[in-house]
Amino acid sequence: GTTNANERLDEKEATNRYKYSNITEKQVTNFMIVVGIALIITLIIYSIIYKKSGVLVAISYVGFAAILSLVIRYTNVMISADGISAIIIVLLINLKFNQEILSKTKKMNLVDEALKSTYKNVFSKLIPVMIFTIVFCLAKWESLSSFGMIMFWGLVVIALHNLIFTRTLLKLKQNN
Repeated sequence: GTTNANERLDEKEATNRYKYSNITEKQVTNFMIVVGIALIITLIIYSIIYKKSGVLVAISYVGFAAILSLVIRYTNVMISADGISAIIIVLLINLKFNQEILSKTKKMNLVDEALKSTYKNVFSKLIPVMIFTIVFCLAKWESLSSFGMIMFWGLVVIALHNLIFTRTLLKLKQNN
């Protein structure tokens, strides 16, 4: 009697509840196109303002987006609507990160010092985001888990990609 009722109650609590959205695939595609165009315009502006460094960072940014896509794919993260918003947030964080690197490199004229300063400044501001990201990763609710996992991998890729690729490209330019 009661054990079966308790087991069924536990099963109900453990399952995800889905409510299908009335957002069509075409609307999502249009939204992604608008976001892509906005990113391209921003990267063109970086190229105009920061000249050669801006072009190199724009190239690095495209590589970042590709690596992020691969990491999400190969870690088998489920992409929900909330996950898509996490991807956009990660892209915006990296955009801001790159803008700060460019700005500090222009002032300091030393890539390594600009990078250290940017890492310290940006990641100290992201500490609350990192805490929420870890909490969301552990959530049993699929959309929160998707958001958290994408944010987690996005922040990891931001840290590693900019240290390896963006730094290398800017150092090559500095040495010329």
